[in-house]
Amino acid sequence: MGTAHCTTTCNAALHVYTSALCSDVAVCQHWKWPAQNIQCSSCRAPPPFAVCCCAVASKLLMLLTPFLGKWTYTRMHEQIAGGQRYRPPSVDVNAPDLFIPLMGLWSYALLSCIVLASKHTFTPESMSKTLWSASSAWFVHWFVVWLLLKVVNVPGVAWSELTAYTGYPFVAVCLTTLGGFLAGKWGYYALWAYGSLCMAMFMVKTIKRVMFQETRAYGTDLRLANYLLLGLALFQFPFIFWLAYRPK
Repeated sequence: MGTAHCTTTCNAALHVYTSALCSDVAVCQHWKWPAQNIQCSSCRAPPPFAVCCCAVASKLLMLLTPFLGKWTYTRMHEQIAGGQRYRPPSVDVNAPDLFIPLMGLWSYALLSCIVLASKHTFTPESMSKTLWSASSAWFVHWFVVWLLLKVVNVPGVAWSELTAYTGYPFVAVCLTTLGGFLAGKWGYYALWAYGSLCMAMFMVKTIKRVMFQETRAYGTDLRLANYLLLGLALFQFPFIFWLAYRPK
């Protein structure tokens, strides 16, 4: 009875998540996987949330396969009156957005509660506790990256962009948590290793671009920057491990 109830809950949650993700039917009918140019004309949200179905799908593909040669990690510009500006995430897969990190946070909290319910340890306070600990971990990750940029004297980066970059690992956390729930210990460790490696590659390439392209910090000590980027890459492994292991 408990297993059937848990399965029903999972299916309902997946249906809600999928419906929210693919609400733009017109866009999904023209599904493509471009690396640089995503045609989404229906996005009228503020830039951090200006995404659509195709943009989210392309970004998720980028996060889960950062080693593919199709990703350049170079943001696109557009000409406006008085100069240039970066294009929004609805048309540029390299642009940071807050939709995926926030959806990842809530998906992680939901998955954690489902895992706890399957073990008959769920309580009404579990959701709020999970959200609080995950948000605290997100802030720690944000502070680590912020401190890294300060050490190498990189000028200020927009808080929304830094928040987006440090929230993307929740995608790997959700994948690892789901793998452990469905496939047991070996599924957990396999997806943890793969997800952590993907996030390490993504974070290193992204923060390296922020250092040397967006901020033009060419006076940075390259040796120090490389060591710090290596530390950031290694940080992803315990970070994702702790969050994904916590619901157990």
